Amino acid sequence: IRPEQIEVIPNGIDCDRLDCQVSQEEIFRRFRIDPRKRLVVTMGRLGPMKGQEEFLKGAKQVSAEMPNTVWMIIGKDVEFKGAYEAKLKMLAQDLGLDGQVIFTGYQDDPFSLLNACDLFVLPSKREGMPLVVLEAAALKKAVIASAVGGIPEVVQDGVTGILIPPGDSQ
Repeated sequence: IRPEQIEVIPNGIDCDRLDCQVSQEEIFRRFRIDPRKRLVVTMGRLGPMKGQEEFLKGAKQVSAEMPNTVWMIIGKDVEFKGAYEAKLKMLAQDLGLDGQVIFTGYQDDPFSLLNACDLFVLPSKREGMPLVVLEAAALKKAVIASAVGGIPEVVQDGVTGILIPPGDSQ
């Protein structure tokens, strides 16, 4: 195919469908989060390529300086039938993050949870163009994401968010 015959159509989202059915206050009540705490969220299927281990290791470092932070992992472990989620929960415990990390599993209303956060993090090791980064930006959330795949097309490092090297929990 000749280049002039190709047109790239970037991913996009319908902002009208970002229906947040539940308020931040209700989310905090539902998950028993102290309203004085900061909420940092990552969302996606649970698996090694999604960087949840790095998310937890980073949480350990940040919590040492900002103990008023709660960490939420939204998503389900389908691929490993719960074994990977169990591994993540053990890692959280080993890192001393008991009571600071919430594993929500699958959520029918992920936009309300995303809207309730102060910061969205996507530490993936490999991605195409993840819609969740577009959704977080549309909800006016601060974004930290790995500089992989199409993410740098959406997140301008230091301008519209922060880009990190994949696999780097620092």
